[in-house]
Amino acid sequence: MGDFYSYNNEVEEQEEAIKLPPSVEQMLNQICKNQRQNSPDEEVRRLLLSIGEEGSLDILSKISVCQIRKTFSGFIVFMAKKYYQFETQQFYQQTEVSSAESFFQSPQIQIVHNNGYLQPQKRFSSNEPSEQLDEPQGLLKNATSTGQSKEARLAPVCAGLSSHLQEYKSENAQLEELLVAEKELSKSYEARIKELQKDLSAAKKEVSKAESSMAEALAAKNAEIEVLVSSTDALKKQAALSEGNLASLQANMESLMRNRELTETRMMQALQEELDAAGGRAEEECAAHNATKKASMEREVELEHRALEASTALARVQRTVDERTAKASELEQKVALLKVECATLNQELQDMEARARRGQKKSSEEENQVLQAWQEVERARQGQREAESKLASLEAGMQKLRVETSAMKMDAEHYSRQVSKLLFCPFSSLLGPPDLLHGSSSTCFNPWLSTFNWASNYHLDTNRLPLVFVPFFGF
Repeated sequence: MGDFYSYNNEVEEQEEAIKLPPSVEQMLNQICKNQRQNSPDEEVRRLLLSIGEEGSLDILSKISVCQIRKTFSGFIVFMAKKYYQFETQQFYQQTEVSSAESFFQSPQIQIVHNNGYLQPQKRFSSNEPSEQLDEPQGLLKNATSTGQSKEARLAPVCAGLSSHLQEYKSENAQLEELLVAEKELSKSYEARIKELQKDLSAAKKEVSKAESSMAEALAAKNAEIEVLVSSTDALKKQAALSEGNLASLQANMESLMRNRELTETRMMQALQEELDAAGGRAEEECAAHNATKKASMEREVELEHRALEASTALARVQRTVDERTAKASELEQKVALLKVECATLNQELQDMEARARRGQKKSSEEENQVLQAWQEVERARQGQREAESKLASLEAGMQKLRVETSAMKMDAEHYSRQVSKLLFCPFSSLLGPPDLLHGSSSTCFNPWLSTFNWASNYHLDTNRLPLVFVPFFGF
């Protein structure tokens, strides 16, 4: 019993070890499902594995289009043999093929190498048709019983022979169908090859015709190109002559145009000078006076608005500076209080440590007092650390306030400079263009000139005169 189970386990392990490629396995399962056949066993799988993935797919694709009349395994073995014959250039050679079922079920099937190719070989067993016929003949010769006993003995033998005969007939019919299909396929291939040869010859003729026509067309084009080159040379010569004539004509036209332009410009300049001398001065002086007056009014309004905005911003900055200085003074007071508190805590800590050292010299009865003293010392140290942390935070806040105060002071200085610039605007920008100050006809600017001369006589900066002089001059 133990040997039987161990043998079965070994067979199962061998069957599990034979694994086909996924594509071959998928096609094999599909054929078994479509034609309702059992899955092939280990020998057929080993045969397909030895053929390879491409050959196995080729064999299974041919099997899938045929109707399997016998066992699936025997048909695969037959197709594998034909595949090997095709690989060794013996595909069209007829061979005697025995029953696929007996060929596959025989335990003496072997795969051996023949001329570098794998080929299934079979050693026929004792179950040949001639040997199967020997049994009923012996029964007929040696039997001494009645006819009924002979018929009873020969009935199972005849049934087996008839079943084998039917199997052989079905297999032969299937093989004949495959042979006819292969012959038709080879005929179609031959016809296709002949057609391709005819197409190739026709294509060669067309290529030769096209080459001859291309050569003729190329010769014609070369002749046309030569004619065109000669015509272009003649045209180039004519173009050079025409370009020379055109250049001379252009020079003449340019000289005539220059003379005409000179005469026209001289006449226009004379007329323009007379017109400018007649009415240009009055219009320019009037327009300049109006523009200067309007600009001065706009400048005055703008300066008033900017001065008002600067004063409000300066007041706001001053208020924020006062608030920050008050906060800084409060924080400084808090820092001083914390320093005093820290000093008192340090003093208490020193007293506690001295008391603890004195308490160590006493007897064991005062141990509780010593412990209490140490606890007080620890509390004092904790308070000192807290005070130091508060002091550090207050110092950081003080530093932040100092930075903010310095920034606010810088902003206040900036705003004060802007206010001073607005209050003392450049005086020369209000006077207008210099040519209006020194013109003989601009009599309306006499107060400006007198004030400017007075400031220069007393060595004052005429660009920094105060804004209070502006209403005096009629703005």
